[in-house]
This record gives sequence, structure tokens and C-alpha cells, in this order.
Amino acid sequence: MVWSIRFKTISPHNHRKILRFFYVVVTIIVLLAALEMAQIILFGGSSLIEIISKYLIYSNSYVLNFIKFGGKRTTALYFEPAFFALALISIWLCIKQFGIKTPKSDAMILAGIILSGSFSGVMTFILFYLLEWAFQYLNKEAIKKKLPLAIISLGVFLVGLVFAFPYIATRLGDLGTEGSSSYYRIIGPLVMVGYSLTSIDGVIRFGSLYEYVASFGIFNGADVGKTIDNGLYLLMIYFSWFAVILTAGYLYYVFKLFINAFGNNRNFAVQLYLFTPISLFFTGSIFSPEYAFLIVCPFFYSA
Repeated sequence: MVWSIRFKTISPHNHRKILRFFYVVVTIIVLLAALEMAQIILFGGSSLIEIISKYLIYSNSYVLNFIKFGGKRTTALYFEPAFFALALISIWLCIKQFGIKTPKSDAMILAGIILSGSFSGVMTFILFYLLEWAFQYLNKEAIKKKLPLAIISLGVFLVGLVFAFPYIATRLGDLGTEGSSSYYRIIGPLVMVGYSLTSIDGVIRFGSLYEYVASFGIFNGADVGKTIDNGLYLLMIYFSWFAVILTAGYLYYVFKLFINAFGNNRNFAVQLYLFTPISLFFTGSIFSPEYAFLIVCPFFYSA
């Protein structure tokens, strides 16, 4: 459906039908996540996640084990919470390309990200909304005409941030806890990245990642991890300084968009291009068609 829309002109006549499709999709997956969370809270597990896991391409056994030991995270139709959050943000950016304010879908998507328990998802949503506030109100014309609205909207954002602070503080604390998903995604693989950047033979061959990662003995939960759940680190491990140089060049391009976006960030343009490097922190499955699909779709709507 999403791919076919690219070959159909989006106009005021048909964009509401397309948006309605997105609303239906968001509603279904967020309600499913809410049901999964209700089961986890009431029964200590989710039969919905277990049923869906039987039809997934990738294993989500670590999620099921995490829930059994008291964790509260949902996946909806996806194989892990972070990928669920990534899909929601991709849909959100698709919707933003229509240039229409959609507070209801924004709230639904935020609710889904919170239900996923993805720290990367929560921080990305906060960053994108804060950037949009800055682009709208931090320019001379807006300060003169919209100062009260800017103050009110910033106040609402800060109130929400206060409520979210305990969760954010807890997840930041997890960065120092070996075995946590945050540690395994951000801190643990740094030793592998350092080896790839400082050793001539640090670049590994395709197909030998599992053995390479396992050799470092980094725990993901109760088991030694065999995958890299951070796409940026994965690129550095595979391509060493080539990945660093290409990433730096892309971020420089985004920075040029950023400095020119104040008062004129049409359809979340900066967030759209920033989404690609940020998405690397959500998953290590960056060479999969599922990941590519989520990254490419918002760009199709921006064309």
C-alpha cells in the first residue's frame, strides 16, 4: 500500500484517504500494544506476544525472557520493542510530510512508543518535538507574533518532561548496568568498535559477526550476546574509518539543513534527514529489507 502510493499524485482530493489509512494502522498496532501491556501487568506475561512470535522472521526469545523476569515492554506486530518504536516514528514522519497538524496521531504514536519501553524511541520523539518547537518559534518573526504560544507550548512540553524524568533517569542508569539492553546496545560494544578503529586487522569479514561478538563475552540479559544491536557500531566494526568519515559527512549535511530551518522547516525536513543516523541506534538489522523499508518510506512522501 505504502509503495503504491508513491506512483499516485498526493493531492487535497486523496490525501485524506491516505492519512485515514495511516490512522487505522497506528490505532491497530497501538491498541495491540496496550492489550499486550495489560496482559503483562495482570498475568506477568503476554499470550499475544507469544502467539505473534510464532510468525516472526526473527526470534524475540530475549523479549519473552525479559517479560518473564518482570520486564514490561511490548512489541505489537514486531520482533523487538526498539523496532516497534522505529516503525511508529517512521509512520509519524510519513504523516508529517502531508504538512497537516495531527495532534491525535501524535498522541497515539507517543503512547505506542511509551508502551514499547524503547528508550531510543522516547528520546527520539522528545528530540524531534523539541527541534520542531525551536524551528517554529526561535526566529525574529515568530518571537514578535507568537511569543505567548511559544511559552505555553514549551511549558506543556516541560510538564511532560517532568513526568517522564523518572523513566529517563532509570534508563540512563541502565547504561552502567551490565546485562541491561541499554548497556548491551550502547556501552558494551564500544570495546569492539575501538578494536576495529585501532587495529589493522580490526575490520571483520561478513558472515563471521556472531563468533566475533560472542568472543568478547558481553552479556545481553542472562546470555552472552552474539549480535550488535546498534547499527552505527555495526558499520564501524565492518568498515572501520570509512564508516566514520561517511557518517561525519552526512551529519555535516544535516547540520547545514539545521541552521537554515529556523522559521522554515517544511514538513519536518530536518527531522526526516536526521532520522537516518538516529535510526541506527534502534537496531543492528540495518542490512535487512524491513529496516530499509522504514527508512525509505518517509522520503517517498517528501518527494
